[in-house]
Amino acid sequence: MSARLNGRGIGGELARELANSARKAGVLDERAPVDTVRVVTDGRSDVDIAGEVLAATGWVNYL
Repeated sequence: MSARLNGRGIGGELARELANSARKAGVLDERAPVDTVRVVTDGRSDVDIAGEVLAATGWVNYL
């Protein structure tokens, strides 16, 4: 997560963005239904991420 945010070039806002991202992840962990699919996006291509999302929805057989 930090590498992704760091790559955005947000300068002095990085520490705040990292804290916000961690807080939001915690909220998702606490409140999302147990069957919620979370897709890891770090270091992956858009096409790869989209394929996983489509497979998770059952729209295509990706995996």
